[in-house]
Amino acid sequence: VTNYTWFPTEAIEMSQTQPNLPKVRFNAKGNYNGGVTISAHMHNGQCSHTTAKANIWVGKPSVPNRIYNWPRGDVFEGNTIYVLETEAIAATSYTWDMPYGWQIITGQGTYKITFRTPATTNSIQRFRIGVRGNNECGNSDYIYENGEIWPRAKDTEETEDTDGIELTLSPVPVKNVLEILLNGEQYKDLFVIQIFDSFGTEMYNAKRKLIEKTSIDLSKLDQGHYILKVSNTTGLQVTKHFLKE
Repeated sequence: VTNYTWFPTEAIEMSQTQPNLPKVRFNAKGNYNGGVTISAHMHNGQCSHTTAKANIWVGKPSVPNRIYNWPRGDVFEGNTIYVLETEAIAATSYTWDMPYGWQIITGQGTYKITFRTPATTNSIQRFRIGVRGNNECGNSDYIYENGEIWPRAKDTEETEDTDGIELTLSPVPVKNVLEILLNGEQYKDLFVIQIFDSFGTEMYNAKRKLIEKTSIDLSKLDQGHYILKVSNTTGLQVTKHFLKE
């Protein structure tokens, strides 16, 4: 190759323009950041020439397109270790925006972090996590994901006692079949069993007598956290949260 001819785009300008240089310096015009294509003709006297193109990114990083490994249903378990990842074009480091008091175990400043969720009570805690990309030209905007923390299911059976009525669910977490047992007063009328997802959408509705243990097939439900509600015509109502694996 005897000389080169460079063809910048409208978004960049060359700081060295000699046609015989195999390397050139260029700058982004104004505050532009994004993808550009640079072309170069490579000449070998009058004998031949060829064209090469390269797609590059100039300026501050792109906004991360998503946060990976986010749990299905946006539900995290309390006191549990999670690993999240992201990706931003041209980022040399990352800044993670975690809820107040949360500690990143490893990975702060990188695309991949490990952290532990705080322990929670029977109530649901809502939160959001954000991340941005950084490089020497500046910082991208944050991208945020919203989530919820539910109590961690530690036992294979959980019982809720409401006004002397004891509602037992097993196993917890459940994989396919959930068993329900209602102890206390022996009601002869039918109970309405409802199951709602974390968004409040009803996923199951049936009438059953709960004098004996009742089984419900939940194999078609997605993984996540659900709310089971048992009620009857006399005004009895008991709710219980559970995890579907």
